[in-house]
Amino acid sequence: MKLKLVRQQNELDCGLGAAATIGQCSYDKAANLDPNPYGANGLTNAELTTLLFRITGQNWISERVKPGKMVQAKKPGEDP
Repeated sequence: MKLKLVRQQNELDCGLGAAATIGQCSYDKAANLDPNPYGANGLTNAELTTLLFRITGQNWISERVKPGKMVQAKKPGEDP
């Protein structure tokens, strides 16, 4: 699938742009589904996974990793 880039509109909303790009929806739709629309520090990992669920209807997994380590995305139930 070819993704259409949805750009962020200010310095704190890169999560909205990324979620809209992944979910292939408009920036406005992602902003309307934002679980914390008045947050002052951008989206937390939990808020980003909630937003992705609201856009796509699929569950998303967020896990913390040590700085500098790469993590491959995986679907729920998939072996690490």
